[in-house]
Amino acid sequence: MIDVKKLSLRIFFVIEITIFFSFYFFGNEGYKKIKSLKIEKQNLEKNINSLNENINLLAIEIEDFKKFPYYKEKIAREHLQLAKKNDQIYLLN
Repeated sequence: MIDVKKLSLRIFFVIEITIFFSFYFFGNEGYKKIKSLKIEKQNLEKNINSLNENINLLAIEIEDFKKFPYYKEKIAREHLQLAKKNDQIYLLN
C-alpha cells in the first residue's frame, strides 16, 4: 500500500512539473512570447533611433534653408529643375 502511495505521488509530481513547464515555455505569457517581444522591442528601438537621426538631419536642412539664400536656389535647381532667366540648359540623355 505504501508503494502505491509513493508511486502515485511521484506520478502526480511529474505531471505537475510537466504542466508547469509547458505553461512556462508555451503559454500566452510564456518564455518564448517574452523573448519574441524583447526582440521586437529592440527592433522598434533601432527604428526609433533611425527616425530620430532623420529628424535631426531634416532639422539641420530646414535651418540651412532659412539661413542661406543660396541653399534655396540649390534646392530649386536640383530638386525642382528650375532655372534663372538667361540660363543655358543642357539635357543629357
